[in-house]
Amino acid sequence: HSTAFIGYVKINGNDYFLWRNSHGGRYTAEDKFLTPTDCCWFDSQTLRAMLSSMNRYCGAFAILPESVN
Repeated sequence: HSTAFIGYVKINGNDYFLWRNSHGGRYTAEDKFLTPTDCCWFDSQTLRAMLSSMNRYCGAFAILPESVN
């Protein structure tokens, strides 16, 4: 299956990354961003933990920012 990081926001000095999962609407979020149900937000610590374990679950991945702003 495929996943992608499709969003970023900084709130109160903390970074959050929006992750989309191709398994469909598995998550619920009633937030001010109207987050789709096939997405969830990661904080920096959760993102680091996920990326450090990626070699156990997949052969390749890439993170490509669309904007640096």
